[in-house]
Amino acid sequence: MTDGRNFLLTLEDRETREAVYSELMGHVEEEERSQVSAGKFRSPTGMTERWQAGLISNFEYLMHLNTLAGRSYNDLTQYPVFPWVLADYHSDTLDLNNPDSYRDLSKPMGALDPAREESFRERYASMIGGPDDPHATPPFHYGTHYSSAAIVLHYLIRLQPFSGHSVQMQGGQFDHANRLFNSLQQAWLASSGLSARVEHQTTQDIKELIPEFFYLPAFLENRNRYDLGRLADTDIPVDNVVLPPWARGSAREFVRLHRRALESDHVSANLHRWIDLIFGASQRGRAAEAACNVFFYLTYEGAVDLEAIENAAQRTALVQQIHEFGQTPAQLFTLPHPPRLVLPSQLERDQSSSSSSGGSGGAAVGDLWCPPGVAASRDRDGGGPFAAVNAGCVLIPPHCREFLAFGFVDCSLRVCGVGAAEGSGGASDGRVLQTLDLPAGAIGVAAVSSDGRAVLTASASTPLLDASGGSSTALVHVSSLSTRWHVGPVQAIAVSHAFSLAVTVCSTSRWAVLWDLARGKFSRTLLAAPLPGSGPTPLAVDDVTGALVVCAGRTISYLDVNGELLSVACAAAAITAVCVSPSPEWTDGNVVVTGHADGSIHMWAAEAAPEGEAGGRRLQHRGALNLEHHCAVAALHVSADLKRLLSGDVKGSVISYMPPPVGGVPA
Repeated sequence: MTDGRNFLLTLEDRETREAVYSELMGHVEEEERSQVSAGKFRSPTGMTERWQAGLISNFEYLMHLNTLAGRSYNDLTQYPVFPWVLADYHSDTLDLNNPDSYRDLSKPMGALDPAREESFRERYASMIGGPDDPHATPPFHYGTHYSSAAIVLHYLIRLQPFSGHSVQMQGGQFDHANRLFNSLQQAWLASSGLSARVEHQTTQDIKELIPEFFYLPAFLENRNRYDLGRLADTDIPVDNVVLPPWARGSAREFVRLHRRALESDHVSANLHRWIDLIFGASQRGRAAEAACNVFFYLTYEGAVDLEAIENAAQRTALVQQIHEFGQTPAQLFTLPHPPRLVLPSQLERDQSSSSSSGGSGGAAVGDLWCPPGVAASRDRDGGGPFAAVNAGCVLIPPHCREFLAFGFVDCSLRVCGVGAAEGSGGASDGRVLQTLDLPAGAIGVAAVSSDGRAVLTASASTPLLDASGGSSTALVHVSSLSTRWHVGPVQAIAVSHAFSLAVTVCSTSRWAVLWDLARGKFSRTLLAAPLPGSGPTPLAVDDVTGALVVCAGRTISYLDVNGELLSVACAAAAITAVCVSPSPEWTDGNVVVTGHADGSIHMWAAEAAPEGEAGGRRLQHRGALNLEHHCAVAALHVSADLKRLLSGDVKGSVISYMPPPVGGVPA
């Protein structure tokens, strides 16, 4: 769907499937239809080349392969599969530069322990029948699977709706406490077979992971306070998942470091070997036999033609058996997968070198060199074009060749061109490209998502909001929004198309509101906003992590995508503008930038909080800039490469700042 949602349709037979497919294709644009017909959406080639060049992350590439192989969040029996990447769940500090910290990605889970691998190979050899036995079951190493509905529910048992599915699968109650997902170290030892000390370990446990291990801390916490029973040997209740010592008791810190491990040089250099096992050349045939990677035959795509089975009971039994065993992804590659050519560390060095040779310095915005009381240097050469607009206007990202204008007598929302930029249709400054009449009437405030595909506007006199979407020159009204938590005009808006959410603050209410744009509905209230009349309430949404930033007076509140408060910090002066650097949460360069009424600009880093501190994150003041703004800062923007900070003040002055190289001196 254009709003990011997707649906899984399960049909009875091929004939019905083809009829539905044909009907749906009739509603697809001609260009996209030709791409689908040519198989471009099913071919991994283009994305593989992008991954090799370091243009997409390991996580993004694995999700792409899972999608092409028929895996979906909408199907528990074919859920996306991800690898165990670490082998160290016991150290106090995780050393990502030590190869011993990582799992061997060239082997399946069942072959990581030599003794267990030998037992699986012996089973396979014992099942090889003679050529005269056509009814013999094809030999296999594993009678279970690394991915199944039961495994997904095992990991996600603390989250709804998976909790309910788990109870249903167990006949109305949770499974025995000793069999639940309770400890990451024990789960690793059991799945890898590397320790016989794990209670209830069997040679059949070969689980891989699911994507949530790399982005969703909530599934590791028992926030719903379910009674999951007590461990038989210690009588300790099963509650939150027991984390490795290096996570410092924080599920967020575990996920951050775990994702960092996935994107590390070591995993990047070896991930193609795991892809061979799951999606590629070592999935089937002699290569799979040599790699100790053969599963029960019904787990493979095309192993049996269900439509050819006329007996309904037999067909139902086979389907149930397939669901029980798990399903191997569709094979995407028949030749060994190529390795990644550009590792993350090489990419960082190349970007730094490129920036330095261009005279812009090698430091990121978050790596400040600015002694107290010293004015930071401005970017004298400009470093490329940028656009700025007046109050009552909002630039439309990502190219900023158009802007929204509002506050007109006819209450319209207008899309205007910024100069005769390429792709703007040759529009001169301020030329109106589109006019949109919205139900809420005269517009008082507007916001645009970072990709330019979602627009949220608010009435200047009522608490009504209007959501619009589309391209920059073809916006259409989508829905009108209202809530009892807003009783006066909306004062500030931040919107994210990537997460289909928005945050708004009302001028006469003390509550910030989180909206679900995909469904056009109120989601929840957030923390208390400032009292009416206490000044601006800057808002920001991080499109990478979904983190929310709500500022009130001198207070900065940092929340997760679900509105849970992670950290609160207090600045020295009233906050008048805020933005978030577009860097991934697992890196060290992620910062919140605040502009203040006294013209100063401050940097705040979202860092791991000490063990036991609520939220698991803490906003630490990293530094301040004096860019010679002599009045309140009105707008801030950090460039996508993190090398440039743009700041504008209420008098119309715009300053472009580029940090000097680390250890250098401002020019």
